[in-house]
Amino acid sequence: MKRSRISIKEVSDWILQGIKEKAFLPGDQLDSIRHLADKIGSSPLTVSRAVSQLSEEGFVITRPGKGIYVADPEGKNLLNSGFVGLLIHDDAVGKLRGSSLFLSTLPSVQYKLFQHNTQAVMLKINTPNSESKDFIQPSAVANRKFAGVIAFEITDLSYLMQLHNKIPNLIALDIDVSNLGIPCVAFDHQMASVDLVRKLHEMGKKNIHFIGGPFPAPRKKPRYFYDSCAKDRYDGWRLAMNFFNLEINDQSAHIVKYRSADYFEKEMKTLLESNTPLDAVITENANAVNKVLKEHGRDDIAIGSWSSLDALPPEEEHEEVENEVFMAGLDFVQLGEEGSNLMLKILEQPDYPATRKLLGHKILKYKPEMIFPSN
Repeated sequence: MKRSRISIKEVSDWILQGIKEKAFLPGDQLDSIRHLADKIGSSPLTVSRAVSQLSEEGFVITRPGKGIYVADPEGKNLLNSGFVGLLIHDDAVGKLRGSSLFLSTLPSVQYKLFQHNTQAVMLKINTPNSESKDFIQPSAVANRKFAGVIAFEITDLSYLMQLHNKIPNLIALDIDVSNLGIPCVAFDHQMASVDLVRKLHEMGKKNIHFIGGPFPAPRKKPRYFYDSCAKDRYDGWRLAMNFFNLEINDQSAHIVKYRSADYFEKEMKTLLESNTPLDAVITENANAVNKVLKEHGRDDIAIGSWSSLDALPPEEEHEEVENEVFMAGLDFVQLGEEGSNLMLKILEQPDYPATRKLLGHKILKYKPEMIFPSN
């Protein structure tokens, strides 16, 4: 390949731009000088001088015989630094980019840790059950030598356990895995279910059905389709139904095969067509259920569901109507803050016990059109 006359500055700018665009983390290894030269179309000597300059400026670290590694702008080796890794499924990033996970939880974690001089960087991963074929081994995460790792709704329990065995300071958010010995912060979905049933019962609803799941996790589909909160929600629903002496039979609970709107719609249609007595539905996917109810003209059926507080409109006073929607509002900003607090405690005290913190909720009442726009 013919080498063009490219300046040292142009080469160093190209390397820095590549680090930025590919979101390399401190400690990540770059291509060799020869490979970089081939990519840029420059001579190995020019690339070597550019790398030396970047090393002097503190952007990279060179290790003779081992390679070139990303450093921080101070020139400090961050392989053993105070960086905290934020793990999230690569599958989920596109689906959740506009959700509370990104709009509330991640920024609140990063801000809280930053206040305590701890940097947090996001790392997209894939587990063996991910849609992507690029499975990232737990050892690859461990090799980054993060001071701590926060896993966001990583529901593959086997993968979490492997991480737990390799990473000293691991905590999980939005999933209760305290029974595995992993510190975690999650919402109390069981108690939220109890409160939703209580609210529906107070307005005279008796035949309250449950549509949710799947649980246990499906084997063939990506674990992202598994609702790690569904079993707690189901248990809370059963607990409340029994407490209020409301009838539960074989047709009362409807467990979806996969965590997809199509399956929630299918279960709701099946329920309506069965002519089973029905006053209300508790479900994770209120949008899918409400869509079917509107199509069948069933404005008499109330809905109980869950949502992040920041995604809900302001609660308004309105006359009680037959078809109410009760939402258990979950504070994802609080989830991030409490997760950060837990991580900071663990960083200060490595032998901190595997504790669990369950967060509460706020029950809000709406007219259907307030949260399900007609368009």
